[in-house]
Amino acid sequence: MTTFDQATIVLISRRHVVEVLAQLNEGPQDLHNLYRTCHGGRRDLYDALRALAAAGAIRRTGTGASWDTRRRDDGTYALTAAGHNLVEHLSDIDAWTEAYSNPRI
Repeated sequence: MTTFDQATIVLISRRHVVEVLAQLNEGPQDLHNLYRTCHGGRRDLYDALRALAAAGAIRRTGTGASWDTRRRDDGTYALTAAGHNLVEHLSDIDAWTEAYSNPRI
């Protein structure tokens, strides 16, 4: 059974984080496609992307790959090895039960 630490529970509890992980598990995607498929507001979605990047779960590549640039639409987002590992653990229903039956946040 997988158990999540507090930082992971906080991360996956953020708005749109799980949706972004699910979409990127299908393969790298640009910001426009993530907006369309995750049905999130731009700010919330971008906040989820930044949180995932800070956790080492995703990377941004291509033109505009800097997180400091004002043009956010040029990059492509993809899961890192840690992101793939997180998605794998999230597919374990027992991990979800553990995370939400014993909230630590």
